[in-house]
Amino acid sequence: MSGDLDPITRGATRREPTTTPVQELARSASLRELGERVIGDICALSAPTTDEAGVAFAFRGSLDYSNPVLAAHGVERENRPVICCQNFVVDASAAQLLSTPTGDAYLTFLGIGAAGPDDVVLTLKTLPGLLDYYREIGLLAPSTRVIEVTPKLDGDKLGYPFTSPLALLAQDQAAQAQLAEISEGRGRPILVGTFLTDEMRAGLARLGVDFVQQTQPALTSNKHLFGLAGKSLGFEVAPQVVISQPNDIDAACTMTLESIRNRINRGDLVGPRGWIGGWVKLSGGSGGDFVQSIVIGPEAIEQLRSGMQGGVTGDDAAFGKVVSSSAAYLSARAQVVAAMDRVRASVQDAFRFNDYGPGAEERFWPRDAFAPSGAVIIVEQDVRARGSIVLNGSNLMIVNANGSSTLEGCFAQLTGPDGDYRGSMPFDLADLGAEVRSDLQRQFKAVATLAHRLGHRGYIGVDFFVVKDAEGRAIPIMTEMNGRIPISGTAKIIADKLGASAWINVNLAAPGHEPIKDIADFRRLFGDYAVPNTDPTGCFVVPQAFRTLHGTDGKIEPSCVLKALIVGPSAQACIDFRSRLADEGFGK
Repeated sequence: MSGDLDPITRGATRREPTTTPVQELARSASLRELGERVIGDICALSAPTTDEAGVAFAFRGSLDYSNPVLAAHGVERENRPVICCQNFVVDASAAQLLSTPTGDAYLTFLGIGAAGPDDVVLTLKTLPGLLDYYREIGLLAPSTRVIEVTPKLDGDKLGYPFTSPLALLAQDQAAQAQLAEISEGRGRPILVGTFLTDEMRAGLARLGVDFVQQTQPALTSNKHLFGLAGKSLGFEVAPQVVISQPNDIDAACTMTLESIRNRINRGDLVGPRGWIGGWVKLSGGSGGDFVQSIVIGPEAIEQLRSGMQGGVTGDDAAFGKVVSSSAAYLSARAQVVAAMDRVRASVQDAFRFNDYGPGAEERFWPRDAFAPSGAVIIVEQDVRARGSIVLNGSNLMIVNANGSSTLEGCFAQLTGPDGDYRGSMPFDLADLGAEVRSDLQRQFKAVATLAHRLGHRGYIGVDFFVVKDAEGRAIPIMTEMNGRIPISGTAKIIADKLGASAWINVNLAAPGHEPIKDIADFRRLFGDYAVPNTDPTGCFVVPQAFRTLHGTDGKIEPSCVLKALIVGPSAQACIDFRSRLADEGFGK
């Protein structure tokens, strides 16, 4: 039982220390102060070094949750127990606020299907019958152990620490006893997790648990820092404006309307809702509530078109004069302010649903302040300012201790009209052509360099777009880095374990929105669709994570929603199968 915060120093082989000057800075500076100081450190070299540039296209199909992370840190597991914990519910220091915690808490269940043989999964209490079902279909190895901690479902407080497996472990003596039994004679356990903060590392150390990951989540998933780093490290990003005072809105409106101007000049068709010109984003925050669209309506677009005298002006200075005197500007300003109000409301929800400690909300966003102190508000230009969207994509990469990295998969993101996430499926980079594939590979290398210089080792996920400009050129634009295994990454691991030829990662709802309280409910509601080798198409549904939570004293937070895989013999078969499910009432 050690109380220090050192990474693994006993009983395992290490080849490279994991702390960096950036991490030490992150621990001593407030989040507001990071900005340029951090960028100055990570961008000291303007391009990837030879080692950092070593991205290989791996696609090995043999990944699991923990072993690639240990290898990326230069750590041998030997005989020690390795705990896997997919944890999204964290303390406020991670700057990953949750406005709807149950929408993130259930993602801990993704770690079960992604775990490898001999791993120990730490998770919230599972649906009755789920583990037996996973073993039945071959998703959970007999040697994989599962430690369940029971969440405290108490009114509105459904976030941190009430549904955080790592926080609950410190209070759950039965779970601690189970961990001690698993660890007996094998040495101190090693934890591989998601969003580990210093507070969580301290708690783990007190329980005698070691860890390898030293990265600060407030940095590796920071949208503002990512945008700042793009220019120096050589990956393309959308323009950003930081909103710290009311006058900053003027620049944000001009940038937003430049996007609209470009689409007018390109001759894009205006839909009934108009166009999205930009996005108001909180630099840290999980889920779509902290990313709000700036929609410019058809009337404002037409007003701008008229002010541009038929759309002939491409000169930024001339355009600025048009914008400043246009009704379209007033519309854009109202939209930016409304989007900021929605972000602030989501921040307030986060502090209502989570217990971040006394005075935490006032420190994060003082009541009378225009902008937060604990994060940065940015307005980001919509990528359609550069061209029409060809691909909304993401990837799965591994960043290694020596600066090299591997690309393990690419995915097409399925989203709604407002950018809300609806699912993903794998795609082949070769389908995009040699030139754009080369450009994407170069930019992925540069993002991996950013992760490495932030001290990150192991899985990352990069979100990106490919747009086609007026000349027909394909332009990749990076939008976000996730310093963790992305949702599509766990889906890939699960699909590979099942030997799936093709798959779609989707959110589903039971017909009639009937709650799914145990695996028997799932089998009854989904019928043969949940049984392998039953449907003539060869497709079936595999549950990855149920949104229903089982808490203390028999309390249940019921839900009809689950994150699922549709697996089948081909991508088209999976797509057609998903359409059948929708027609039969399996919504979401």
